[in-house]
Amino acid sequence: MAVTSPAGSPRVYDAFYLGGSWVSPASPEVLEVSSPATEEVVGSIPVATVKDAERALRAARAAFDDGPWPHMSAVARAGILRKLSVEFARRVDELTETYTAEAGSPLAASRAMHERVVSYWTRAADLAAYFPFEELRGWPGGDGRARMVLAPSGVGVGIQPFNGPVSTAAQKAGAALVAGCTMVLKPAIENPLTMMILAEAVAAVDELPPGVLNILPGGLEVGQYLASSPLVDKVSFTGSTAAGASVMRACADNITRVALELGGKSAAIVTDDVDLAAIIEPIMWGAIRSCGQICYATTRVLFPRAVFDDAVSALAEAMRRVRIGDPTDPATELGPLISERQRKRVQSIVDSAVDEGVELVTGGQPPAHLARGWFFEPTLFAAKDNSVSVAQTEVFGPVLTAIPYDTDEEAVAIANDSDYGLGGAVFSRDIDRAESLARRVRTGHVYINQTGAFTGQPFGGFKRSGFDREGGPEGLLSWLEPRMIFS
Repeated sequence: MAVTSPAGSPRVYDAFYLGGSWVSPASPEVLEVSSPATEEVVGSIPVATVKDAERALRAARAAFDDGPWPHMSAVARAGILRKLSVEFARRVDELTETYTAEAGSPLAASRAMHERVVSYWTRAADLAAYFPFEELRGWPGGDGRARMVLAPSGVGVGIQPFNGPVSTAAQKAGAALVAGCTMVLKPAIENPLTMMILAEAVAAVDELPPGVLNILPGGLEVGQYLASSPLVDKVSFTGSTAAGASVMRACADNITRVALELGGKSAAIVTDDVDLAAIIEPIMWGAIRSCGQICYATTRVLFPRAVFDDAVSALAEAMRRVRIGDPTDPATELGPLISERQRKRVQSIVDSAVDEGVELVTGGQPPAHLARGWFFEPTLFAAKDNSVSVAQTEVFGPVLTAIPYDTDEEAVAIANDSDYGLGGAVFSRDIDRAESLARRVRTGHVYINQTGAFTGQPFGGFKRSGFDREGGPEGLLSWLEPRMIFS
């Protein structure tokens, strides 16, 4: 089981939570987890292998095929989820400190994230009270009746990214478990420690049958094995578009159901009637929050040409004021990127844009005053149009590209000129105008006079941003299969 060290010491685990208990790993290898802010080791976990993954899947398969979980009422399952939410809530302080250590997220942001996750479990549980799991139907010329019964999909696999692992876990597992599915969660290896704390919360819920929820941090090999296994009925993946395509291919041979929540290059449209001073901060944070490592970040902003120069200047000033540094300092607003590899990738994209001739207004490099850690300055480009690579590429860093436009029709065309279709925003004093623009942008969600993502309602994207939805009744429906019974 876990070896928890004194506060400030590395958090060490020597087992995985599989099949309702802590089990020894198949390999003696250990993965050290380092802070992206200090580069110091903050914890360690065993290195997961395909043997561990097979054990996790067999536990989930047995729990679904032979266990009571899929045959319990949805209300009974929801009651157990509420107990899990209580155990999770008890660990919010621990989760906050650990996530700040392993992901570099500022303390305030870490706390807000994990407090919010408590509601993800309870919202999933709430669905059980009113969701229509059965429906009586007739048919033309029929003498009897037909019942449409929504049955659990089966064994699910949730493959999660490094940004917000416990939040994506709650989104996936909350709906899957209420539906009656069993699950293996595979968080990313960059920051697995908070997911191990979630495993401790799961282990504390005695009413949860063994094998219903299994947690196995692992790398690419483990993820590919889980996605390609015939023991799996559905895979839910959150991550990059390239990785999502690989998961989809792995699911193909077994015709495994798959849900993909992938990348984005969302645009914020600013109309000509707004008060620029009032919207600069929301625009900026919509792009650089979590150091830009958010799929739905609005990393393109479209300004009317008449105010473009003034708007870009105001944005640059706001970015230069952002306090970047030690994530444990309450004054810090922006932490580091997740890894050295990610910072090199962001730097490469920024350098390519400069070489391409795009105007670099501010930022574009690691901050000079921070010798350690994978920090990167908030960065602003002013592009002449949407064709440049930095306006088309998902950077996954604190990089915002401003683009001018002349008419509402052109703004919509620019917003839609992307391989992605995940999020977006419209800023306007005219709500009817904003609503009209929002309806013409081909994305999964659009916000008016704000940025962000509310995952309590169906969340997902169009085009290369993936398909299927998480959150709300649609997220629960994703884990159910229609079955018709005629009598």
